[in-house]
Amino acid sequence: MNEATVPIISGQRTIAVVHQGLNAKRLREADQISQEYMGKKLNISQQAVSQLEERPVLEDRVIDVYVKELGCKRTHITNMKTDVPADNTVHLKIEHNDNITFNPLDKLIESHDENSQLHERLIENEREKFNIIHEMLKENRLITERLIGLIDKAK
Repeated sequence: MNEATVPIISGQRTIAVVHQGLNAKRLREADQISQEYMGKKLNISQQAVSQLEERPVLEDRVIDVYVKELGCKRTHITNMKTDVPADNTVHLKIEHNDNITFNPLDKLIESHDENSQLHERLIENEREKFNIIHEMLKENRLITERLIGLIDKAK
């Protein structure tokens, strides 16, 4: 089986990815070949062809059949990058077939909120520190004035 290609960000609104199933589907449709026909060549059902074409990575034998039937180069399926809309949702496929979906904007907003809360706590701590220093200066001033008064009396 071929390795998946990591998505590459190519712009603000689209992401360029190698999606072998989508490449095979587009080439098949361009040649006006049906999924049913491809299913017969692959010895699988039309529904199975549909599922294959949704996979980001295809098996070598599947790619070989598409190349033979479509008369295209193998690299057209394995390396052709496709610009897909960036819907602000990232779908991660983990090796043990768990799908994790999250919205990066939600994570960004959550991070911003946490940052704001930390900033507010920092400001509050600085105010408390200022008030403590201010009180200490008042006490030092009173002590200094008392000492000056005692020195004046002693003269």
